[in-house]
Amino acid sequence: MHTLNNASQSAPWLRLPAEMQLAVIAVLADDRPALSALTLTSKSLNTLATPALYNRVSIPSLPALHAFLACVPAAHGAHIRTLSLCTASPGPGADEWRTPAAASSTPRTDALVRLLARTPHLAALSLRLSGGLAPHALPAFARLPRLAHLAIANADDDAAAAPLSERLVTALALSLPALTHLALARVTRSQLHAPDLAPCALPRASPAPFAVPLVTNDGAVRRAPSPPSSTSPADDEKPEQEQEQDHDPLPPSPLLTAPPFLLPAPAPPLALPTLLTHPALTHLSILGTHLGSPLWRAAPTPTARARLTSLELGAHPNTPPDVAAAHARAVLRAAGSSALRRVVLHVGLAEEGEGEVSGEGGEVSGEEVEGEMEQGEGEGEEQGIEEVRLTPLVPPTALAPTLRVLRRAARVVLQALPEDVADVCEEMAAYLHDGGEGAVKAVCVEIVRALEGDVVVDADVGEGEVEEVEVDEDGREAVSVLRETCARAGVRWELVGLLV
Repeated sequence: MHTLNNASQSAPWLRLPAEMQLAVIAVLADDRPALSALTLTSKSLNTLATPALYNRVSIPSLPALHAFLACVPAAHGAHIRTLSLCTASPGPGADEWRTPAAASSTPRTDALVRLLARTPHLAALSLRLSGGLAPHALPAFARLPRLAHLAIANADDDAAAAPLSERLVTALALSLPALTHLALARVTRSQLHAPDLAPCALPRASPAPFAVPLVTNDGAVRRAPSPPSSTSPADDEKPEQEQEQDHDPLPPSPLLTAPPFLLPAPAPPLALPTLLTHPALTHLSILGTHLGSPLWRAAPTPTARARLTSLELGAHPNTPPDVAAAHARAVLRAAGSSALRRVVLHVGLAEEGEGEVSGEGGEVSGEEVEGEMEQGEGEGEEQGIEEVRLTPLVPPTALAPTLRVLRRAARVVLQALPEDVADVCEEMAAYLHDGGEGAVKAVCVEIVRALEGDVVVDADVGEGEVEEVEVDEDGREAVSVLRETCARAGVRWELVGLLV
């Protein structure tokens, strides 16, 4: 009787045209529990709804990853288009009772490789990696020709304990021909490309170095056009540079290799500045990472570099503000293009002569940054940056110097913590009052509740709603002054998040 009832209940659904069934499944695509329940009603529904059910997959931990690999049919991986994955363990002892015994020294990387082998149509991938990433994962990424959005972050509290090497993430990004959006967080510099950051490289007369961890064992990340052959014992006796030229375990990639007649010069090093050579890249975000490198000064020519439309920059937390400002200027100059429309800064910019550094810092003046960005590539000068967003990590005193460097910005968004609202509004009002408005057409002040690292903490509010934050009397008065200053300057004004 139970079977007959189920059959009679599903009969109306089965009589619906396939187009209507797919429309119902599309409506339920954002309601995962309902969609999962729907797949249990009949075999035909299960087949029809499976692509939508696995279109977006989120795996929150290493045990969950192992469970997914063990329980979900491998064929379902072909339906995954968006994947969010964290390889951290949820707590002490979790690996022992939920994760299979490790057959190698890199169980996290091995599990990731197994998963990526099942997802040939992946378009967006977000990785929060714990325990680092072994180089043998690179061929798995090279087999993802449709991957356009990639975010990689070090999820460990101590990033130096299991670092993500800049050589590894650069090689990984350059192996993805369709990559348009790349977001990196807490990447560790390689000693191969930042030897001056090693304490032993500093002259005795230099001040005490700021502590920036370096990866010292990533020389195995190579870029040779063929798979690696067995390493001879004599390799260990060669200089590191000669070893890098001899062999390279990276898979062939059109972005890393080319026939001699197309690439007469040596390929660029696997350092962060080389990301600007990716021809498809339009959005680049680098947070929590030391950005000092002389290679930013040797940026590719406008015809050879990526046409970035969006750039987001932060700094390593141990980098002094003036040094971080010089690093950010160097990156902005290297990425400067008439295509750039949006800039998000978690670090302030100093003007010429302020915070200059030597060596790896790559000193760059504000005029150089602006001049490079105004050169364009055959496009009219009327095209400039549409929006500059300064997060609460930019100190209020750096606001005016930063905007003078990026004076062509049409819209300025200032994010501020409640305790900084008064200072931020006063600095912006003074900038406008002194005639610094330039191309500014709009100013928006966003009051945010808190920060977690480089990330603004979002309130638990409904979609389309904004959390309102209490601000003291000084902050409210500064908001009023800025509003009046914008009105006198003919600048559009917007305020978000103030509790009235």
